[in-house]
Amino acid sequence: MLSQKRKQLVSEINDLLEIFNNPLPEKEIDSGWNIDNQIMMINLLVDVRQKIENKQALPAHFNIIKIMDYWGVFKGDIVDKAAELDCNLRENYNGII
Repeated sequence: MLSQKRKQLVSEINDLLEIFNNPLPEKEIDSGWNIDNQIMMINLLVDVRQKIENKQALPAHFNIIKIMDYWGVFKGDIVDKAAELDCNLRENYNGII
């Protein structure tokens, strides 16, 4: 069974996955999203969710925002939601493995 902190992280990931499993709004596309990095983000989030559910460690220095920046995405509502998840992962996850 997942702890409350893990459940919250999984919920945040599922919220982002719900966004990515639908066509993105034009303002997000204008912020740098395209079908390729949308698919990569889905894969990344599914992997992170599986690691949390299986109590596995995330890679050292894991940072969703740096990954998105590398893809050329650095603003928008999705970035804000991902930044919140990224912060929560750093603050909560490694201590509850």
